[in-house]
Amino acid sequence: MSKIMAFQRPSVSQLNLPNLHKKFLLASVFVVGAALLWPTQQEFSSQRIPVAIDIDSLLPHIAQQDSTLKIVKPTSPILDRVIQSGDTLSQLFELAGIDQRTMYKVLEADLEVLALDTLLPGNRIQFWDNANGELDKLELYFNPAHQVVFTRFEDGTYAVNDINIDGIWQNRIVGGEINGSFYVSAKKAGLSAAEIQKVESLLKSKLNFSRELHAGDTFSVLVNDQFVEGELTGMTTIEGIRINTSRRDITAFQNTDGNYYDI
Repeated sequence: MSKIMAFQRPSVSQLNLPNLHKKFLLASVFVVGAALLWPTQQEFSSQRIPVAIDIDSLLPHIAQQDSTLKIVKPTSPILDRVIQSGDTLSQLFELAGIDQRTMYKVLEADLEVLALDTLLPGNRIQFWDNANGELDKLELYFNPAHQVVFTRFEDGTYAVNDINIDGIWQNRIVGGEINGSFYVSAKKAGLSAAEIQKVESLLKSKLNFSRELHAGDTFSVLVNDQFVEGELTGMTTIEGIRINTSRRDITAFQNTDGNYYDI
């Protein structure tokens, strides 16, 4: 029985071809493969897809939105007044068109801080009303570091907010020679009437200003001034005093406990 030989496809390496033909055949295979894998021009082409937008249909909608916008006008006080000498609280409420019953409700709220009792000429008072003509807010402006605001509750009573701003405190030294009275000399040097009164009050038990001070005696006062946003508030404290007479020196400096002591 004869053997049946299985047919096997000879590989390229098994074919008895010249070397030049083998190289040419392999190169042809690579060229055909690259051509099949190379992307077509259609894959690289970009096309613009036109989209129709109806601008006219959008304009009425935009115009409708603009017509719904509301202009809010800033509110302003119905009365803004700098306190003058002779002004009374009743007169101020009357000028603002606010009735006496409301004034008493504000006074009741003020019992917590007693701000209305301390109003002085030069302070500012402002009244705001609501849509019903009722007092909505009352603001007292004493200085840049101190304001008091009364605001209305729904039940008609008022709350009070006492606003105090720390600000920045800066020291200055005021001094000079006695030439005449201490008051005149200190005023000329730059102390205010309130500061001079404070100095005299602090030293009244140690020094007779009218008898013991003479021309040529010297004084210096360390003052601390309060500033808020670069503006003087008018709030000052006396932190130290030194008066040199021909006979003795008198000093008083404020301690951290608020009291004044000799050194």
